[in-house]
Amino acid sequence: MQKDPNARGVGWLLVAVLLVILDSVLKWQAIGKLPLASSVLPDGLFGLGLYKNPGVLFSLELPYAVLIPFSIVLLTILTFLGLRAWSSSPRLAAGALITCAGAIGNFLDRLFNGFTTDYLLFHPTGAAFNLSDLVIFVGIVLLCTAPHPKDPHIPLDKGR
Repeated sequence: MQKDPNARGVGWLLVAVLLVILDSVLKWQAIGKLPLASSVLPDGLFGLGLYKNPGVLFSLELPYAVLIPFSIVLLTILTFLGLRAWSSSPRLAAGALITCAGAIGNFLDRLFNGFTTDYLLFHPTGAAFNLSDLVIFVGIVLLCTAPHPKDPHIPLDKGR
């Protein structure tokens, strides 16, 4: 009996949504209980500390007038791609929708707090990130490794 590829995609999406919910709880806890990242002394490779990230990727700061519309457009494109590819390329669809789930976690954090709450510290590089960042990374890996139709003129839902 073959596994239903749609069920696998739903499973990935469900896991991503649950991880983003967990990330929201962890962000709330981080804001209330963790010391600022700048006051955390390195003890091993990883640590916990609060870093209020005002920017996006690699703390790149963008004005909200650019960031909010850009985020909405990107989320719309990824959602459309994920839904359109659902039946023909479950991994592509899952990658797009998982990336959306992680991005929504950080987008809502930024919208309500004015920054993205990072709480996982990687001491050797000084990097700070959160669970939504990891969900986005997994989604992008799935997007990059998903089989794509060979003919770009064939719609994804008919390109089997």
